[in-house]
Amino acid sequence: MGRVRVRARARDRRGDAADQCRPRGPQQRVRHPLERRHGRVGCRRAAGGPRVRLPPALHRRGSHRGSDQELTGIPTPQRRAGAVHHEAEFWAATFTPFTEAGRLDLGTVPAYAKHLAARGVHGAFVAGTTGEFPAMSTREREDLLAAWAAHRPPGFGLAVQVGHTDLREAQRLAAHAAGHGVDLIASVAPYYGQADLDRTVAWLGEVSAAAPRTPFCLYHIPSRTGSTLNPAELVRAAAERIPTLAAVKFTDPDLFGFTTTREVSERVRVYYGCDELLPAALGFGADGFIGSLYNFLAPIAHAVVAATAAGDPAGADRLHRPFREVVVTARAHGGLAVIKELANALGPDTGPCRPPAGALGPSGRDAVDMLASRLREALDGIASGTDER
Repeated sequence: MGRVRVRARARDRRGDAADQCRPRGPQQRVRHPLERRHGRVGCRRAAGGPRVRLPPALHRRGSHRGSDQELTGIPTPQRRAGAVHHEAEFWAATFTPFTEAGRLDLGTVPAYAKHLAARGVHGAFVAGTTGEFPAMSTREREDLLAAWAAHRPPGFGLAVQVGHTDLREAQRLAAHAAGHGVDLIASVAPYYGQADLDRTVAWLGEVSAAAPRTPFCLYHIPSRTGSTLNPAELVRAAAERIPTLAAVKFTDPDLFGFTTTREVSERVRVYYGCDELLPAALGFGADGFIGSLYNFLAPIAHAVVAATAAGDPAGADRLHRPFREVVVTARAHGGLAVIKELANALGPDTGPCRPPAGALGPSGRDAVDMLASRLREALDGIASGTDER
C-alpha cells in the first residue's frame, strides 16, 4: 500500500491508528493504556528504556522514527516551518469547577467535557495555569483528574499538569495520572527559586520517571515561573535525558523562541499557548495549540486556520478579533476571573475563581456581559456561515 499523506483530527483517529514499530531486541514490548484506544503508534525510545506509545495527537512527523522502524497505515503529514495547514489541534486549558463556597464541583465535568468535544476541541489540558493548580491541594488535583478520565468522550484527548513546589507531590500526581491512562503528563519547571539548566532537567526527569510509560510535556510559561532559561536549550537537554519527552506547551509571545524550540527535536511536538497570537503562530508553522480561550472560541479558531490556509490573512485577522477583545478586557478587569466568567456565560458554569484571582467586581461583570453578547454573535456567525471577513 502506498503512503498517503492525510491529516486527520486527533479525536477522529482512534480507529485508524494502525502504526507499528518493528521489534527492537529481545525486550518484551510494554503495552501502554493508549494502545487499547488508539492502536499501536510509532515511537522512538532511549536505548534500554521502556517503549512509550504516543497518542496520535502527538505524532507530528513521520520522519521522527528511527531508521530501523517502520510505520504502516496512514502516516501523519510532514510539518515544516512557515507552512499553514487546513487542520490544527486545539486543546482547551480547562477551568477547575468550584462552588460559590470554593469547593470542587466535579459534577460539572461530564457536561463540560461534552461541550468541548461538540465545539471542535481535541482535548483537555487539566490543572494548568487556567485550572488554578497552585490554589489546589494534591488530593483535589487527583480527584479532578479522575473525574475527567471517567467522563471524557471517546477519542477525546486528556493531558494533566502535575507541577508542584514539592518534587514528591509532583511525582505522586504523575503516577496517579498514568494510572488513569492520560495521553500526556505535563509539568512546569521549578517555579519558586531559580534552578540552572542541569538541575531543571534533572527535576523534570524525576517527575517523568514516576510515569515511565506515558508521554511527557515540558510546560514553558516564563511569565509565571520566572524562568530565564533558553527554551530551545532546555528542550535540547531534556530530549537527551528524558526518554518520554514528547511535547512542549510553549506559552510565551516570543515566536522566535517558539520556532527555535520546534527545530530542536523531531520527536518533540511544540504546542503554542498564547491564544491572542494565533494568526501569527500559524504563520510560523504552528499546528497545535493549548489555551484557555479555546474553551469557548474554538469554532472561531478553526475558522482562522481555514482562512489562513486559504491565503486570506486579512480575513483570518478579522475573524481572530474576538480573541484580542477578550485579552484586552481581561487585562483591564481581573485577568483569569474575566476569562472564566466569559466561559461560564458561553458554556457550562464552572463557578468563580479561588483566591487570589477571586470573583469579579461590578465593573468587571458589566464588561463580561457586554463582551459575551458580542462573542455569541461572532460564534453564531461562524455556525451559520455568515461571518464577515
